[in-house]
Amino acid sequence: MEEPGPGTAIAESNDPGRVAHPTMSKGLAGWPKLPDSLERFMRLRRIDSYHKIWFLLLMHQHSEQRFVSREYVRQVSFADAPTLDEVIAELQQAGLLTGAGDLLSLDDAPELLGELDAMALVFADPIGRQELLRFPFRTPSAAV
Repeated sequence: MEEPGPGTAIAESNDPGRVAHPTMSKGLAGWPKLPDSLERFMRLRRIDSYHKIWFLLLMHQHSEQRFVSREYVRQVSFADAPTLDEVIAELQQAGLLTGAGDLLSLDDAPELLGELDAMALVFADPIGRQELLRFPFRTPSAAV
């Protein structure tokens, strides 16, 4: 099987987590599309802000630990305390996060972990990162 080249859009790649660079279509540059399952996941779970993306990626990065303390998250966050508390509450309402006192934990459902793996892969690529961070601004959170 031929390895997809840099002009292959995500949707054209056999690997749904692969992020490609801008493609040309009818002479116009187009940005890669996020994997459909990741877009659907982000819409359904209302991941509609940079802060939510950042928080989920932070929790995913520390997923080998069962819990992460709120204090640690506050120390490494770019958000102020009220914004961070709002993000945590909304992610708990979406069923992505559980809390026990000052300790926070990601839900360990396999489909959630799979989508967070895909999000981390997309985020690792500079072009994919731009598309991921652009997603909340181009997609209303109420759309399903």
